[in-house]
Amino acid sequence: MRKTKVMVTSEGRDHTFTCNGEALEQVEPFRYLGAVITSTGDCSVEISSRPGITRSALTSMNNLWSDRALNKETKVRLKRALVWPVATYGCESWTLKASDKKRIAVDNQVEIPWK
Repeated sequence: MRKTKVMVTSEGRDHTFTCNGEALEQVEPFRYLGAVITSTGDCSVEISSRPGITRSALTSMNNLWSDRALNKETKVRLKRALVWPVATYGCESWTLKASDKKRIAVDNQVEIPWK
């Protein structure tokens, strides 16, 4: 049962869960399908991790960005198709606070439409 973990979302965090007589590890937060999930539902951790993940995706394609055979328009289209989805993955379910909106605007240096 090493892979099975438990997250408690209720007020009392002193629960013990067992499976086949083995106690399951209780975690807070954890990454599931590429998104960080917390027991409080706070999305700040996920939002602050996205720029780093996006930078990593950009860096992994350095040979593409430095290729002189590709024109600027093609590189912009590739960035929109390959990098932007990494930056916005899971954003449909984010609960945004004012500080999160500000962080997103600063990281992207653009005006955000949901102000």
